[in-house]
Amino acid sequence: MRENESYEFPVKTFPELLNHSRSWKNELRSMSTQNFSKLGLLRAETKQLNLFAIAAAPGSSIQTLYTTPVPIECVEKLKPTDRKLEMKMRPAYRAELFNRKYFRQTPPSAEFSLLCERQRSQVVTGITDYEIKPKIGSKMIMLSGDQLFKYNPENELAWKVNIGEPTAEPMEVSSEGGIGNVSIGTKGCSAEHATSASGSTSSISTATKTIGGTTEPAGTFISSAKLAPCDDKYMAYVLNKQVFIEYNDRLVFRTTSNSKHITNGVPSYIVQEELERFEGIWWSETAPRLLYEHVNEECVENAHFGINGEPASAPMKYPKAGKNNAVSTLRMVIFENDTCYDVALKPGVLEKVCPRFEYITRAGFFSDGSTVWVQLMSRDQSECSLVLIPITDFELPRELRDATPPPKGVQLSTDLNMGHWGETSHEETMEKPPRGKLCKTVVVHRARNEYWINVHNAIYPLKIKDDDQPLYEFIYCLEKPNGSCLALLSAELDDNGHCRHTEETLLMAETHSINKTVGIRVDEERELVYYAANESHPTEWNICVAHYRQRVHRQLTENGICFKSERAHMKLALDFDHGFAVWMTSVGSPPQCRFYGLRWTQGEILPKPFYAANVAGSSFVDCKLVCETHKQTHRLI
Repeated sequence: MRENESYEFPVKTFPELLNHSRSWKNELRSMSTQNFSKLGLLRAETKQLNLFAIAAAPGSSIQTLYTTPVPIECVEKLKPTDRKLEMKMRPAYRAELFNRKYFRQTPPSAEFSLLCERQRSQVVTGITDYEIKPKIGSKMIMLSGDQLFKYNPENELAWKVNIGEPTAEPMEVSSEGGIGNVSIGTKGCSAEHATSASGSTSSISTATKTIGGTTEPAGTFISSAKLAPCDDKYMAYVLNKQVFIEYNDRLVFRTTSNSKHITNGVPSYIVQEELERFEGIWWSETAPRLLYEHVNEECVENAHFGINGEPASAPMKYPKAGKNNAVSTLRMVIFENDTCYDVALKPGVLEKVCPRFEYITRAGFFSDGSTVWVQLMSRDQSECSLVLIPITDFELPRELRDATPPPKGVQLSTDLNMGHWGETSHEETMEKPPRGKLCKTVVVHRARNEYWINVHNAIYPLKIKDDDQPLYEFIYCLEKPNGSCLALLSAELDDNGHCRHTEETLLMAETHSINKTVGIRVDEERELVYYAANESHPTEWNICVAHYRQRVHRQLTENGICFKSERAHMKLALDFDHGFAVWMTSVGSPPQCRFYGLRWTQGEILPKPFYAANVAGSSFVDCKLVCETHKQTHRLI
């Protein structure tokens, strides 16, 4: 400013200054982070591999789904000296037509804003998340606030799902053996089979929308949605903290609560904020069964959190130190014999094997569809247990109990070769006794620590290969003195259902640690597990692969550059045959989205990686990918 020259600054109120600060914060964030997120790979029925991500179009604040095909032929023939391919992302559908026909622009709900805060992500509008059914030729689900859409990658068509709307007429029996005469009722899925165990949750209710269709569901937030892996005609989603299940676009199940403090399918605040679990529903891979979390926060105190210059916030359930916590249990929805059952876990099952348990940190199904696994943790996080639960420990109705065979009793050896079982014994040894089946809830692994145990997403139950003598195996993270290491955990049960032996086999060096936020991907055909770990340097995350039978591993991404993970998206964008897409960053360069190809050499059990392509955003116009290897031009749309 020159001498004697004056300049007047505009006078702004505190709220105006606060908005100005927020706008600059968003501007700086957009300059330092990637312009699209939540990467995912999907293999269509045509075997075409497509990369998906969520991004906002240039000049717009509304997010949409972007995609680009992966040029597999070019990637496979690419040489290290060749120029990297350029993959341009484009909208996955005609966004302007889709928005005009289906999309309803609504402000973000309070629940969605809180979820974004817990995920450390930005509050946005438009398509906020998507879910890929993990099989070839699968469809996708897109989430947007209080709206849900299905998307077919084959024809790039998207259509709206009428959420929370029950069907007025019973469904006809399916000739393909699917769900049949299930109808909406106020006591259960059919007049004969009503199975509500706790009193707080009924199998199906029309409390928020009548059969005639006069009342819309209260609330405006869908927190998760999933297609059933065994049959994509089944779709489950959580609307306003209640679980809904549709079959062939017809509502066949929903939960209700007789208290505002009781929710279904949504983790409690502490589980989301501190334990990094944001979903509360899990499909079985082999049977139409859904496991969901039932949470009661009635005894949790309310707390107010305010910001200077902002209006007072609504009270929220916040368990203070030493005060009552939320109480969680598990329930299961079973579709069997053309009937839907909602059954609760028997009281005291988890407390009996883990008296100190307070949190359900992770859960899911085994491949048999009737065995549930759950990870439990004490409130001070000093004790963590991995538990197996048979379906018989749920409150099954008589018809389902009769269909479940009783566990076998103790069987003696047929040759009566009596002796001592042990490899180091000098006496005559007998044949190793057969493994038993799961017949009651049992702890297969328990960890204790003087301070605390970190939660992680590195849990994967391997398929059971022998149904008569099952071996229960997990890819699992173990806390070691110098790091958190990936391991193969194998548990054997005896004929009485007790865990007689658990074996831990480390898959990486104890001096390294895995990234606990990023989930693992397991290729069971090749017996490989992909994960993120600090193999090259303590401050760098690398994508790695390990053979969990041969106990060998390999680093796949280069030294000097770090994998960039997202708390809001814990899945690696990986195709077992062709490669993976990741965000990489370093101190000297901004984040880069890359595609790494995988090559398989005869005689080697681990793939060799190569940096094949850069992935960049694009506008809505046609874009091209130049494959320098063959000097050809591949049109992407």
